[in-house]
Amino acid sequence: MRYQGVSDLVEMPLPPGYELRPLREGDQQGWVALLNESGAFGEWDYERLERETHGLIRSAQFFVEHDGELVAATGVLDRPLRHEPALEIGWVVRAPNHTGMNLGRVVVVRALHEATRIADARTVYLYTDDHRLTAIALYLDIGFVPDLVAHRSYKSRWQAVFAALDRRGAPSP
Repeated sequence: MRYQGVSDLVEMPLPPGYELRPLREGDQQGWVALLNESGAFGEWDYERLERETHGLIRSAQFFVEHDGELVAATGVLDRPLRHEPALEIGWVVRAPNHTGMNLGRVVVVRALHEATRIADARTVYLYTDDHRLTAIALYLDIGFVPDLVAHRSYKSRWQAVFAALDRRGAPSP
């Protein structure tokens, strides 16, 4: 999905007890634990974190912390898209026991503000999975649009995603 921009992308307040903050030295242990706890991206360890976050713009990695634990995260990676300079919003994750508080929206919006600030003419994009309907609804709502041409399967896959969003009562384009 590519970010098309929303002029009034507003940062939402967090519930009491939650803090939005940038990456700090020593966050790797909590970050790995959060990625594993989510269960959305397979098994993580320090080596995989290092490999998968190649290109991370450290000043653009954000976490939501609650009671000393990282409970949501995403960041900006300097990664080409189809051999063109681009910025990826990567590894959007939220702890399963912290649903319904807009934590994903908070970290993605913060990362988008940083990405658009540093993007120059670079595309801002993200990858997601077809079954992550809650995340896809969020991405559509904040200004991402599907890529329908990068692969011949994408048009029919997105039709299925939109149908699933409609069944859930979520807005789709």
